[in-house]
Amino acid sequence: MEAKPRRPRVPEAHDLDLPGGRLTVQVNHCRRPDCASFGVPARTEPGKTGPLADRDMNYKVHSTNKGTVPSLKCKACGENPLMKSNLGIAEEAGRLADAAGLWRLDERRGCGSPQCANHARPIGLHPDLYRKRGKAPNSGGQHWQCKSCGRKTLLSHPVRLRKGARAQAVDLFSRIANKSPVRGAARGAGLGSAANYYPILDFIHARCRERSGAADRALIEGRMRLPKSLTLESDSQEYTLNWVSRLDRRNVVLSAHCVVDADSRFILGLHANFDGEADPFAVNAEAARIGDMESPEPFRRFARKPLGYEDVLWAGHRVPRAKRSRRKGMRMAAQRRSAHQRTRRDVADTGTSMSCGIGVSQP
Repeated sequence: MEAKPRRPRVPEAHDLDLPGGRLTVQVNHCRRPDCASFGVPARTEPGKTGPLADRDMNYKVHSTNKGTVPSLKCKACGENPLMKSNLGIAEEAGRLADAAGLWRLDERRGCGSPQCANHARPIGLHPDLYRKRGKAPNSGGQHWQCKSCGRKTLLSHPVRLRKGARAQAVDLFSRIANKSPVRGAARGAGLGSAANYYPILDFIHARCRERSGAADRALIEGRMRLPKSLTLESDSQEYTLNWVSRLDRRNVVLSAHCVVDADSRFILGLHANFDGEADPFAVNAEAARIGDMESPEPFRRFARKPLGYEDVLWAGHRVPRAKRSRRKGMRMAAQRRSAHQRTRRDVADTGTSMSCGIGVSQP
C-alpha cells in the first residue's frame, strides 16, 4: 500500500501569467503592514516538532474554530492570519483578466493538437515556435503553422454579424443599456424572435470586452496614463437569481464591485464573482473522486469553488466517528446523484442554473 503524500505546511506558491508578466502568488504571510514579517512568506516544507535549527523563525502553524480552520501565528506581532489557497487566488485573477479582455487573441491561442508539445504555448508568447502561413480570404485572419506538428491555427474573432444585422445591434445595445427586458428589446429592435437576440448579445459582449480590454491593457503597459489626481468612488451590488430548474432550486446571490473616477466617469473595474465556464457536475464529481472535502479549504484543488454538498461534508479534523460515517454516505449519494443528473435530457438547463452558484469564488 502506497503511503499518502504528506501535505505541505502551508499552501505552496503558484505562478500566474498576466499581461504585465509572470507573478508568483504567495499570500500566506503576516498582513500587518508595520510588522517586520509583513510580506515574508511562511515556510512551506513540513518539519518535526520541537526546537530545530531549520524551524520557521517567523511563524508557527496555528488554528482557530476548534482546529478546523488552519492559520498562521506571527511570532513578531502576534497576528493570526488565516491561510489562503494560492492556487485559488491565481485561478481567480486569471479569470478576471480573461473576463476583462486583457489578453490579445494571439496570447490565448496556440497549437490545437493536444499531443503536440506546443499545445499550451500561445503564439504571442512563443513566436519562435510558429510561422505565418497566409491570411483567410473571408475574415482576413492570420494563419499560423506550428513548427512541431505542422497544424495550422487561425487567429480570428469568431463572433461576427451579417451586414443587415449591424443596425439592429446598435438599436439592441441602446435598449439593453436602458434595461429593456429580453422580449421587449427583441420586439422593439425588429428581431424575428427572441432566439435572434442572443447571437447579437454575444457580438455586443465580445466587442465591449475587446474595447475595454484594449484600454486596460494600455494602462498596464504605460501607453495610457491616468491623471495626477483621481476621485475614486466604489460601489457593490448583489444580484439574486431565481432557480430555473427543478433539479436545482437554490436562489443564488452574486456580488459585483465597481470603482469609477468621479470626474471623468471612467470605470476602472467592475467584477462579479461569477464563472460561466465552470461545470458544477464535473467539479463535484472530481472533488468527490480525489477526496477534496477531506482537506482544509486552503489545501483543496477546488478551493475557489463552493461544492454542492459542502454543508454536510465540511472538512473538519475533529469530527465524531458517527458523523464521519454519515458524511461518507452523503458523499457517495452526491456522486450517484451527479452521475444520474448527467444523463437527464434537461441537463443543459441544470448546468446553466448551477453554474451561477459554482462560479462564486472564495479563495
